[in-house]
Amino acid sequence: MLAIEQAGVKESLLIPTRFSGPPGTGNGGYSCGRFAALVGGAAEVTLRRPVPLETPLEVRREGAAARILEGEHLGV
Repeated sequence: MLAIEQAGVKESLLIPTRFSGPPGTGNGGYSCGRFAALVGGAAEVTLRRPVPLETPLEVRREGAAARILEGEHLGV
């Protein structure tokens, strides 16, 4: 799910439970693929913490790059 709030141009991303990896977290390969797709070309993705399932993650675009946040914490 990728939701875009038009007023504030706010984007969020959610990893569904069916793409689970280690208990309670998203599969790393699937999650990285979803994150890389946000930049629309070749991308390098680094997971800095486990990716939560069924949790809206905020997408912050920075030029050609994107950051994924869970609340105030850097998600990837």
